[in-house]
Amino acid sequence: MSNGCNRCDDKTVQFLIGKNGFVGVNYEHTPAEGPPIATMTDFICDRILASDFKIDTTTSEEQVRRLDFELNDSQKAQIKNSERQLDWVADDLDVAVYTFKRYGKNFPKSVKLSPDSFIQMAFQLAFYRIHSTCPTRNLIQLCFGPAAPDCYGICYNPQETELHFTVTSFKKLWFH
Repeated sequence: MSNGCNRCDDKTVQFLIGKNGFVGVNYEHTPAEGPPIATMTDFICDRILASDFKIDTTTSEEQVRRLDFELNDSQKAQIKNSERQLDWVADDLDVAVYTFKRYGKNFPKSVKLSPDSFIQMAFQLAFYRIHSTCPTRNLIQLCFGPAAPDCYGICYNPQETELHFTVTSFKKLWFH
C-alpha cells in the first residue's frame, strides 16, 4: 500500500488491495459525502465475507491493459521528486489500529446523533484526553471565560458559517 505511484487520483473512489490482504480506500470527498462510501464499502465487505459472488472469466475487452505514457525528462524528474517526498512522508507515519467493540456504527443514530457529529465529538474527546486541552481550528479563540462553576468555555468561529463553543476544563460535574 505504500506505493504512491499506483494511484489514479482522477477517480472518486479507489480500492487499494495489498499483497497481505489489507484493503484501503482512497476517496475524493468533493463529489459525495462519507456515508454513501461507507455504505458501499460495507456492502462490498459483507458480500466478500459471505462469499456471495461469482468469478467469471473475463472477456478480452475486460482485461487489464497497461497504460504507457510519453513523458519528457522534466516530467520524469518531477515524478521522481514526488516519489521521494511521498516516501519521506510515509516513512514518518506511524499507524495504530484499535477496534472499539463497546457499540457499533448504528449507535449514534439510536441516540439521535448525526454520525458525522458523533465522530467529530469523539475526535475532540480523544484530543482532549491526550493534550488536556480542546482542539480549535487554526487556534482561533474569540472569547474565553467561565461557563459554569469550575469550567471554562471557548467560543470561536473557524469559518463564517460556523460558531463553535467548547467547554475546555472542569473539575467537577454539577447535576441539579
